[in-house]
Amino acid sequence: MVNAPWLGGLAARAALFASARLETRAETRATYSQRTSDAAGAVQAWYKQGTGQWETGWWNSANVLTTLADFVMIDSASAAKHNLAALASNTFTQAQKPIAAAAPAVANNAVTNSAISTHEIAVAESSEIGSMIMSKYEALEASTPGRARLGGKKLMGRQSQGNAGFLNHFYDDEGWWALAWIRAFDVFKDRRYLDMAEDIFTDMEKGVDDVCGGGIWWNKDRKYKNAITNQLYFSVAASLANRDVKRRRPVAYRDIAVKQWAWLQGSGMQNADGLFNDGLNINTDGTCTNNKQQTWTYNQGVVLGGLVELHALTGQKDMLDKAFRIAEATVSKMVNGDGILKESCEPNGCGQDGAQFKGIFVRNLRTLWLASPSRPPLRDFMLKQADSIWSRDRVEASNRLGLVWHGPANVPKDPVADTHSSAMDALVAAIAVV
Repeated sequence: MVNAPWLGGLAARAALFASARLETRAETRATYSQRTSDAAGAVQAWYKQGTGQWETGWWNSANVLTTLADFVMIDSASAAKHNLAALASNTFTQAQKPIAAAAPAVANNAVTNSAISTHEIAVAESSEIGSMIMSKYEALEASTPGRARLGGKKLMGRQSQGNAGFLNHFYDDEGWWALAWIRAFDVFKDRRYLDMAEDIFTDMEKGVDDVCGGGIWWNKDRKYKNAITNQLYFSVAASLANRDVKRRRPVAYRDIAVKQWAWLQGSGMQNADGLFNDGLNINTDGTCTNNKQQTWTYNQGVVLGGLVELHALTGQKDMLDKAFRIAEATVSKMVNGDGILKESCEPNGCGQDGAQFKGIFVRNLRTLWLASPSRPPLRDFMLKQADSIWSRDRVEASNRLGLVWHGPANVPKDPVADTHSSAMDALVAAIAVV
């Protein structure tokens, strides 16, 4: 509404145009809200009340929960019919009950997507499974002197299981659950969730030491320092510092976040393109260098959310500037010819882990854009992803969403909980930015 004593012809036309745009945007928001609601209904077909998890990996379930909580945060009216507060409470209770052995077991060449995720491959005779580089353990083998190769055996584990306190062998898994419970606290206001996030972070802190000058190990074997675990540690610390924590003073989390961001910047994991590679080689002389392995989309995403939280703590504009540079590099270099986000492992080799990555990037891009909505191309990028998913990557009869966002939905297989929830992140983002 224009607050002026009079409106000349030009001003009147401008006001009319603005009004028309608002109506159009309201209609579009309603469309995205309905699509997201349809997708939220579809994902529940994979939810198991008894375990409090979806039919996917342990860490993936944390991300499904985060996506649904984001839906509530952004459009509570459309999300209300899905009773997601009760779902979060059920997950909080049931997912802590052990339902399978958490310890990994080694099996000879017995690899299926349902039994193993790409981050659990120790060493294979080939350097790829499908087209996906085995980033985690190739780096582990390359950087650990005297470590015997397993001769084609593959490490199996990290399947869907219950874990008391949401703790397990992998610090990155713990980080995902910490972020999930922080978001659940934000929208459902249940104090248990924020307390749980603090407790998870306390366990994550045990993985920090001075190797490579700092940072947290990927898992409790303490043999690999990678980007995602360190970005999660950073983001969780910054997020806790911005909330009404009880376990310790917020400034303690702030100090950790500031220190961790400084370490990330100096770690060498960010390459000349401004993108984060998978992790670090720990050399025989004790130095640590970029392993030059894959630049996954989620490695460019989690850090965006962490920088938004750190900006809220410090007020330093350069935090957002750095985040935008990472975001713009990602949408420039990690897309197909039509500008649709694409993981390097698509379409055949992403497994359960890689299927989740793109949604995590768009989720955090949304957070960044809302913190400083001054980059129209990034808004357009998010809307383009959502539109492509709905028109080209959806099974119409079930509203299930597949891996390849430019379609079709059944490549390389029918949609599953991880592909669906990842794509749903883009739908949630569209509601927020349209």
